[in-house]
Order: sequence, then C-alpha cells, then structure tokens
Amino acid sequence: MESMSKVGGMQSGDGTPEKGDGASESAGTQGTSSSSRQKMLTVTAEIDLIQIVLFVVALVVRLPGLDHPRSVVFDELFFGKFAGHYIQKTFFFDMHPPLGKMIYALVGYWCGYNGKFAFDGIGKEYDASVPVWQMRLLPALSGCLLVPLVYQIILQMGCHQMTGVLGALLIICDNSLHVQSRFMLLESFIQLFCLVSLLSLLKFREKSYSPFSCEWWFWLTLMGITWAWATSIKYGGFFTGLFVFVLVMRDYWRMLSDKTLSDRQLFYHFFARVLMLVIVPVVLYVGVFYVHLSILTKSGPYDANMSSRFQASLEGGLAAITKGQPLEVAYGSQITLRRTHGKPCWLHSHNHTYPRWYDKGRGSSQQQQVTCYSFKDVNNWWLVKDPKSDSLVISSPPKAIRHGDIVQLLHGKTLRFLNSHNVGAAMSPMNQEVSTFIDYNFTNGRVEPHNLWKVDIFNRESDGDVWKIIQSQVRLVHVDSKQALKTSGKQLPEWGFHQLEVVTDALHAQNAAVWNVEEHRYTKSPDEKERDQDLTRAELIPTQPTQLGFFTKFWELQAKMLFSQHDANLDHRYGSSPLEWPLIEKNVAYWASEDTKYQIHLVGNPLLWCSGSAVVIMYCGTLSFYLLRRRRLLFDVSDDMWREFVTAGELLLGTYAANYVPYFVVDRTMFLHHYLPALPFMILLVAVFCEHIVKFVSNISPNYRWPKILVLLLMVLWTVLVLAAFTKYLDLCHGKTHLVAEKLQHLQWRESWDFIYPM
Repeated sequence: MESMSKVGGMQSGDGTPEKGDGASESAGTQGTSSSSRQKMLTVTAEIDLIQIVLFVVALVVRLPGLDHPRSVVFDELFFGKFAGHYIQKTFFFDMHPPLGKMIYALVGYWCGYNGKFAFDGIGKEYDASVPVWQMRLLPALSGCLLVPLVYQIILQMGCHQMTGVLGALLIICDNSLHVQSRFMLLESFIQLFCLVSLLSLLKFREKSYSPFSCEWWFWLTLMGITWAWATSIKYGGFFTGLFVFVLVMRDYWRMLSDKTLSDRQLFYHFFARVLMLVIVPVVLYVGVFYVHLSILTKSGPYDANMSSRFQASLEGGLAAITKGQPLEVAYGSQITLRRTHGKPCWLHSHNHTYPRWYDKGRGSSQQQQVTCYSFKDVNNWWLVKDPKSDSLVISSPPKAIRHGDIVQLLHGKTLRFLNSHNVGAAMSPMNQEVSTFIDYNFTNGRVEPHNLWKVDIFNRESDGDVWKIIQSQVRLVHVDSKQALKTSGKQLPEWGFHQLEVVTDALHAQNAAVWNVEEHRYTKSPDEKERDQDLTRAELIPTQPTQLGFFTKFWELQAKMLFSQHDANLDHRYGSSPLEWPLIEKNVAYWASEDTKYQIHLVGNPLLWCSGSAVVIMYCGTLSFYLLRRRRLLFDVSDDMWREFVTAGELLLGTYAANYVPYFVVDRTMFLHHYLPALPFMILLVAVFCEHIVKFVSNISPNYRWPKILVLLLMVLWTVLVLAAFTKYLDLCHGKTHLVAEKLQHLQWRESWDFIYPM
C-alpha cells in the first residue's frame, strides 16, 4: 500500500508519465524534451502520509496532560535542580555529562524561570515560577519523534511499508517509553540521537555511489554529531555511536580491495571518516563542557566533590583559599590536609581513643583516634612543627618546607603529635595503625612515640620542590616504618563515629596516599588560647576566586565523573540487575500522591517486552540454523533474503547488544530505565523479524496462500493484544487513576513488582 505523493509531477501506476487524450507524438516528444531540461529554483518534495499520520498519533497519545502531576517526579529531583543551578550560575557535580541538564536550563531560562525552586524531594509541588509544561515538552517531543524515525529506518533497510507501520505502532504502545518521555528525564534524548545515528549510517551507505557529495557529507557529519550529543547526555549514549563507527570503518576496510580507487582517494575517504567521526565528536563533547564550566562560576553545595584547586577557582569558594593565604608551607604553619583523590575527606583527630580490643581479640594501642572526616571541622587543623625546635610559631623569615624534609604534625585542638607504630589497624590489620600519641605510663614501661614524617612531594617536577598549598601533592612517609599515610577506604564502626580509617602502607605509589594542603595560615602567637581562637575563626568565606585553566578543570571533572562510585553500594528498593530487565522483573516507582491513591510507575508493556526478548533468542537460533545449513550447501532462503536477514542482525541486534551488554560490568546501583536506550532497537528487530517470517512462509509454500494469511492474522492478533496491554497499564503512566488495592493487584503482572498500597 503506497501513500506517497510527489509534488511537481504525477505518475501512473507503472511509473510512466501520463499523457492527455489526443496528444500527438511530437507534442509528447517536445514535452519530454522540455521536462528533461534543468530547471532553476525548483523544489521536489516527497511526502509520506503514513509517516505523518503515525507522528500525529504519537503526539495525540504522548502530549496531553504533560503538566500533571505538577510536582517533582523521580529524577526531576536532580535534573530540574541542576537546571536551576545553571540559571543561578552555581557549580554542581553530577556523574552524567551536562548537555541534557543544559537543555532543560535553556528552556527554563527562556520561559522566565529564576532557578530558585527548592527540589527538596520527590512529590514536592512545583510553584508558579517553574514552567513545568514547557520543560517536559522537549522530552515528550523527542519520544514522539522516535515513531517516524523507527518507521524510516525500517523502510531504509528495504523492508515493506507495513513493517515500518508495525515498528512505529510498537514504539507508541510501550508503556516505559510513554512514561519516560513525559517528564524531565534524559533517556528520550539519548534514544532520539541513537536512532538518528543509525538512520544516518543507512543513508550514508546509500550515498556511497556518490562519495564527497553534499548528501554524503551531511549523513557522515550527522553520525558524528549525534554520537557526540548522545554521549554528552549520558555516557550510556556512547555505545551506539561506537558501534556505528566500527561499522563505518569496517566498510572502509572492504573498500581497500577496490582496485579502481587510488591511494589518494582511499586516504581522502579515511580522513573524512576520522574527521567527522572522531575529531568533530571530540570537539563537540569538549565544547559542551566548556559552556558548562563557563556558566557555573559560583561556589555551591557540591564543591566538596572537587579538588582544592578546583574549588578555589569558584567565586565565593573555600575558607582561606585566597590570594591572601600564604603560598608556601613552613615550620609553624597551621594546615588542613585533604585527600587529593576520591571522595573528599580531611585528616582528622578528636579526643577519643581506640578501644582496648579490636575484633577477634586483637589489641590496640589505645591511642587517640586519627580518621579521615568528610566534612569541614575545626578538628581537621594541624600545626607543622620542626623536630629540632620547640617553637610552634612561624620564624622570620618563614622557613619553607621542601621535598625530603622531616616534620612533626601536631593536632591543633588536642596538641598531640601524629603517630604510627607496629600495631595492626582496626579494619585493615595488614596495615599499621595511625594515632595521635598519648604518653601513657604503663606498668611495664613507657611506650616511645614514633612521630616523625618525611614530606615526599609527588608532583615536584611540575610544581617545584617547595611544599605549596593546593598545588603540591604530597605523601607523608613515616620515618621509622618507611610506610606512607593513606586512607584504607574502610569505615570505622560506631566507636569511630563511622569515619574513614587512616593507616600507613608500605606501598607508596597509590592515590589513597596522596594529600594536599587546603587551608593554611601562619602561627603567630605562642599562646595556646590565641591559637585556638585562630582555628575557630578559620571558616571564613573568601570573595575572589583563584585562576585555573579550562583543561585542568575539564580533566579533573572527567576523572570524577567516570570513576565516581557515590552510589555503588546503595541498596535501593527499586534497584535491579541487567538480567532482570528484559522480562520486567522489577518496576520503579516514579511518583505517588500524598495519600498514595494516585501513582506513576515505570513498567514496560509485558507482552511486547517478553515477545521482544523471545525474538532476540529466536533470531540468534535462526541465524545459527541458517549458517549450519549453508555450511552444508543447503540454502533455505534466497541470497537477497539472506543478505536482508544478516543485515538486520548486524544493525539491530548489534545496536541492541551495544546498549545492553555494557551494563553487566557496571558496579553501581541500576534501575529499569537503564535498559531503555536498548529497547527501540529490540522493537526494530521484532518488526523486521516478523517480515522475515512472512517471507519465509511464502517461499516454502508458494502455491498456497493460506499459510501466509494465517501468519498475518496471528501477527495482527498479537499486535491487538500488545495494544490492549498498553491500554491496561496506562493507569500506571499518568497518575490520574484512583488506584485502590484491588486495582493494583489487577495490574500486578509479577509478584516482584513493588507497588505502594494505600493505607
């Protein structure tokens, strides 16, 4: 069934131009001659009415009621909050790249949002300043655009138009895609860019006969741009672009055997691909972060995730990190020592001792505890003392500490020296315990202190051998044991207030052993009370930032984002593993009204998801069967059908796997929505596999029509059932249906689904 109309000319069913009655042959010849001449400033348009109708249906289904509920839904808690930070120019840290949040911020800014709404929790009602409908419109439109994209991809693969209609309808009839596209979330953007990238690959291959034409460059460039944009939304968007890039380079590898192409032509092809699929995406990705860091110039509550240098570059940054703070650490300095890598924490001590006995009867030193504390505190201050002098006051001129110098660190509040001795640490018995020394007078004699530390400046080649604040990355090596001060990564029990354990380790070359001075002042008075007042007044907020280059901040932010494990061990009620996703073993509660009568949950269409998972297995089995048969020179399908079948698996099963398989090695809490970037490719595979079944049945029974009709009727029935399932679970998508306990039980497809039952 064709519904294509061409503007600028009519054609008959057999594709030949229609002539009027009584037209002479000469007139026809003249008309043909004149029509063949090139016309200037003409536009020929091709309109696919079915594609337009499908898009309109998607709009009608997805857009109504976008502003309901007018309260925070699921991860709008974060993405809406971050959009407000952009408008306020306040720095924040998020493990995902910034493009998606920047899009929401731009929409909010255009609509007059001031960014001041406090996203305190899921379910909080938006005030009038938040343009809820407008900010939810973009993901909704992105979700609607998936429908014509899937239709167009299927047609571009050479499939029948009705197969495209089937694929588009399945996209419309999935509840998870429906829910995810109606709120300020990111997956709809990723799905859109990934599908455009796949369509661009198909179009690019189609234009291979006219290399370096405008259309050839357009589709190649669009592949690179959508790869960059998908990656800049979430790192999960990287894999589709990577898979497409591999296919493009494999196609290039096959070109190398073409003897009609010169070495120069092959080089131009290679350069074009590298330019548009490597250089352009990298430039765009870095450019997104340049805009991100250019906007976020003010200090905020998320600064502590970044290094001292990074924080110092923000307006209104950390206490005492200003131009007025002394640059060089000297004997007599008062300092705070921050762990340079990983989650922020500061070397800390407090007036509590280690328990007499550790687990399994191991004895402790009973000395004062030393920990790494994750918050700014007056007990984070230490005084740097010269072991050869009794003075704690800075000399005139100050005697700067250099690489290799020996120091003592005196805790500012309790006046006890940082110490280590041959006692196994509480949580890490293979390492030495670290404490501040208490001079006990035991009955069996006095324990000697071991409180000398050598300063090892790790980055002295770039920043010099003088110990500087913020810049110098140092290891503190215990003189007696030759072990470096480090955090073990383990948390102390209740007696240690659940703070992080500090130990010494014989292995120096590890990130956990690297520290830097963050806050710094000189000790100017020998009086203990005045020193204590200085420490108490240390938390002052500066007014001017220090300077830090873009690429320095960019690389630090990349490291923090890629290796952040802030929720790796989070045990979430709705968390799930990749094995649980294809059959929807867990739902995710997105929103519930205060009385829990109205709820929104992320669930897929059970029939569609289970059928899709079955098709993935059936495709792999069918491919294996065909390969074995062809190995025996038994050809069950024609060469054209075989090529179509293999291409479908390569493109659709490949992109599905590229978006699904990487999550099996991710070590953090995951949810059902992590599966959604892979879902459209599974649905595409379902539609294309259905067409292959119809063709196969037609081939094996060419003399009978009833097998094909039977298969088509079964597919129609299955599609109707998918539509019915979609309609049934719409009650969980909009939050407008009064969900009593009986209704929830009716919707509970799996016992593992966790609904919120009204009291």
